Amino acid sequence: MKKIFTVTQILICTVLSANAQQPHYTVLEDREIAHNLLNSTVIILIMILTSTFILKLIRLFMNDRLRRSMLEKQTPENIIAKLLPQQKQEKNLAIKWFFLLSAISIGLTATYLTQPIGIHSVLIMSLSAALGFFAYFLFIRNAKD
Repeated sequence: MKKIFTVTQILICTVLSANAQQPHYTVLEDREIAHNLLNSTVIILIMILTSTFILKLIRLFMNDRLRRSMLEKQTPENIIAKLLPQQKQEKNLAIKWFFLLSAISIGLTATYLTQPIGIHSVLIMSLSAALGFFAYFLFIRNAKD
């Protein structure tokens, strides 16, 4: 991660120094470059989030599969518990992210439907995130009962 950050900084510095030789030019004044930079950043972040989610989901299924095969071979449960991480914690984390991201997507939809974007949009997003955490809290409380 540090290497990627360093390489990105070096590339940005070389681009900025090459553009510094031209008089009275800033990158932020060029709307097309700023728009493309924002779009590419968002796309990269979405790809990172998606790939991380998929990898965690695959790891969860593979751990469960390994646990089941160990149980079929009658491995002692204390060894299984030591070898594999606690499945309940991973499920709770996945459920929390599901509730939070679902609430945020509902908030973004409500923000889109109530154009123009203003201070009420921030209120809608804050309320939707809070409702997502509250739904997660209710789910966990009902699961314990």
